[in-house]
Amino acid sequence: MVVHSGTQAIRRNLVTGIRQIAARAQWEHYPGCLSRSCWCVVIECQTAHATQGHTTMPMKKPLIIAAGIAFSFIGFAVAIVFLSRTGIVSVAAAKLMLAALLGLYFGFGVLIAVYRLIGKLE
Repeated sequence: MVVHSGTQAIRRNLVTGIRQIAARAQWEHYPGCLSRSCWCVVIECQTAHATQGHTTMPMKKPLIIAAGIAFSFIGFAVAIVFLSRTGIVSVAAAKLMLAALLGLYFGFGVLIAVYRLIGKLE
C-alpha cells in the first residue's frame, strides 16, 4: 500500500492533535450511561464547571418536559370528556377511560423514575 506524503502529513497532524487534546483532558465516567464502558473527555479549555466533570442541564428543559406531559394528559382528559358529553361513549366508559389514563401516566412515571434511579446507582 502506497501512502502519499500529504496523507502522512495529515495523519501526523491528526495524531499530534489527539495527543494535545489528551494531555489537556480528563477522562471521566459519563454518569448518564448504563454500561461501564462509556467514558467522556472533559477538555480543560471549557468552563471551569465542565472541567470538574459536572454536566449541567438547562432549567428550562425539565419544565418544558413537565409542561408537555401535563398538557398531553389534560388534552386526553378533555377528549374523553368531550366523547362522553356528545354521547359517543357512555359515562361509565368515560370514567373507565379516565381511570386507565391516570393509571398509565402514573405507571409510566414510576417506571421512568425507577429507571433513572437505577442508572444513577451504577
